[in-house]
Amino acid sequence: MTEEPPGNAADSAMLAWLGGDDTVTDAANRIWDAAGEVIDATAALHAAQRNLEVATDAYSVAVRGSRIPAADAERIGAAFILRIGRSRIA
Repeated sequence: MTEEPPGNAADSAMLAWLGGDDTVTDAANRIWDAAGEVIDATAALHAAQRNLEVATDAYSVAVRGSRIPAADAERIGAAFILRIGRSRIA
């Protein structure tokens, strides 16, 4: 790399200048790494949301099949989920 960046050079010369700077290249690579992490996290979140919907639907079917009176099913079902959550934390 030369001492001075290319002043009003063509884009290709400026890109070559940046490409020769390890600090700039490392920083650009970190951007791509972080963007990949965001994409992976987004995909994982969407999958988790779908799994939660499926689990919630299955739970609703199971509670309805348990013969708890329909008027009490939502309240009792929610309380049961909280009880399970507390036991998983403890």
